[in-house]
Amino acid sequence: MWGIMIQQYFDYSIRHPEEQSKPGNIFERFYSFMVDLLGMDEQDAEMEVAYFMNAMYDLMDE
Repeated sequence: MWGIMIQQYFDYSIRHPEEQSKPGNIFERFYSFMVDLLGMDEQDAEMEVAYFMNAMYDLMDE
């Protein structure tokens, strides 16, 4: 269900609990993870965040 990037972020968050205390919501932290830690292009990171948001909203609709 989750994409590979989302799963990597979840795994990273589990190994680094300080990630949860960073400012912003989960989508902003996910974006920061991809751009700052993985070196992803900002446009690509925005697209990944959009996929993540869409997956979360789909879960809430069920």
